[in-house]
Amino acid sequence: MTALCRYDNSNLQLTDAELLHIILDELDIEAISFLHENTVARLVENNLIPEDIASKVDELRDKTLTLLQDKRGANDIRNDSDWKVVRQLADEIKNKILDHI
Repeated sequence: MTALCRYDNSNLQLTDAELLHIILDELDIEAISFLHENTVARLVENNLIPEDIASKVDELRDKTLTLLQDKRGANDIRNDSDWKVVRQLADEIKNKILDHI
């Protein structure tokens, strides 16, 4: 859940340095590890997340990794439409997990 909180809109109010740290350092690592398909499969197997969101998590990971390569500036993270879509997807996933718990 921590990885999904990195996408939270409240982070957009942070300073540029803080925002870039959360996205470029912490989220970059978490997208590779915690959002990895093997990790997601284990969470589904243990009924910690609903099975129907596994494909959405894969989509979130793929989109995030692309954005982390192409749109790495604080202004991009705050204002780019692709980042907005990714934040919305993360919120959708987070809400489904909370409903599942």
